[in-house]
Amino acid sequence: MGETPKTALHRFLTEAPWSSDRVNERRLEIMNKCSQTKISRGFSLIIDDSGHRKSGNFTAGVGRQYIGEIGKTENGIVVVTTHLYDGRKSLPLDIELYQHADSLSQGKQDPLFEKKPELALPVNR
Repeated sequence: MGETPKTALHRFLTEAPWSSDRVNERRLEIMNKCSQTKISRGFSLIIDDSGHRKSGNFTAGVGRQYIGEIGKTENGIVVVTTHLYDGRKSLPLDIELYQHADSLSQGKQDPLFEKKPELALPVNR
């Protein structure tokens, strides 16, 4: 009996030797070649941090932090997204998990800790 589609997908996502950065780069290359998705000159860069409540502590990045959708500090998870906007359409560039200092073993001294602007505009990633 072969793998179920769900099992095959799980194995691909967790064990296959693919690079999410390379997949994203290729996606952007393809979108830039298509007239419907290509961003015009004179664009704006949009940086957004979106948070959502999350209980427990088994998910990376969960910690007490400001969650904009509810307007207060709660236990939750935050992602930083970047988009280009040319006045007509938006092109999503990237999404990165924000690892709140409280969610890391060494806090702000942890090597994985990066501030939100560093996630949005990486210098050497």
